[in-house]
Amino acid sequence: MKRLIILALLLTVSFSCRKEFIDLQPISEMNAGTFYKTEKDMNQAVMSPYASLRNLYNQSFIYMGEVRSDNTTFSWVPGNSKDMTSIDNFGDVLLSDNSFVLNFWNNSYSTILRCNIVLDKIDEVAFTDKKLKEQYKAEARFIRALTYFWLVRVYGDVPKVDHQLSVSEAYTLGRVPTQEVYDFIVDDLKFAEANLPTAYSAVDKGRVTVGGAKGLLAKVYMTMAGYPLKKGASHYALAEAKALEVINLPVYSLVTDYKTLFDVSKKNSSESLFEVQYKKGGTSTGSPWNNDFAPRFSNKEVVLVGDKGGFNAPTPSMSTAYSTGDPRKSISMSDGYVSAP
Repeated sequence: MKRLIILALLLTVSFSCRKEFIDLQPISEMNAGTFYKTEKDMNQAVMSPYASLRNLYNQSFIYMGEVRSDNTTFSWVPGNSKDMTSIDNFGDVLLSDNSFVLNFWNNSYSTILRCNIVLDKIDEVAFTDKKLKEQYKAEARFIRALTYFWLVRVYGDVPKVDHQLSVSEAYTLGRVPTQEVYDFIVDDLKFAEANLPTAYSAVDKGRVTVGGAKGLLAKVYMTMAGYPLKKGASHYALAEAKALEVINLPVYSLVTDYKTLFDVSKKNSSESLFEVQYKKGGTSTGSPWNNDFAPRFSNKEVVLVGDKGGFNAPTPSMSTAYSTGDPRKSISMSDGYVSAP
């Protein structure tokens, strides 16, 4: 009898509970269900892919670009990891579990996802300024195009993702031809150049402008003219015309001193079309390049925090490619360094 009474009480409590009692949504915190509601929310959402670019430009693009070329190398010293030598040495088998390959791939598609979230959510938000909504879309599409431009040059055929994928879609998604990827990039950049401003106020320094979109589009056309698409003269002409549009914009001019381009106190110069923004001061938004590029066994004062990488060291052929007396060489590279005593 006692068991029946207890069971009846439990059933009574169970059926009398309101739905809100088991509502697991953290209503006091931001989440995907409560965010993306206002212009301010979307502005913050657009900042997300910008932040993701820092991860890509920290190391991924360098290792999968310059180090894989004939221009630079890892310092050949005992202790280099197998992943390093596989990236640098074309005689080694380069597998998908290589940490540099894996990070490049994951960081690229993470950045693309952030862009797609903006593009999927933004039309649900009411904007008082329609032009601002199109600008936010253009920023996301520029960053997506920039990321795909890296992917297609490294891998060729890659999966094309233009929206947030469901789990089932992700499992079945395949690669698309290189030409289709380039068409996708060009389409994004054409939208970007049509909807981006020429410049921003100081508080928004670092956001992409119409000059950044035109400049990247010129580079894309130039690349399409050569291998592997071999579009030839028609795309060289497109690249030239687009580059001329950048030159004719009233906001750009060449700096008088080449080394200014590498001076951290002179970021976002008059010559800059687009720069990934870093910030020192222990905020986890700094660049590791000073550590990565410092010679492996150089004097300890070269870097104040962390280790010296010896990554991206210029090759002898890169050194001899400069003409005698070219002032850019001593600014861009050194043929030697002072080691620790």
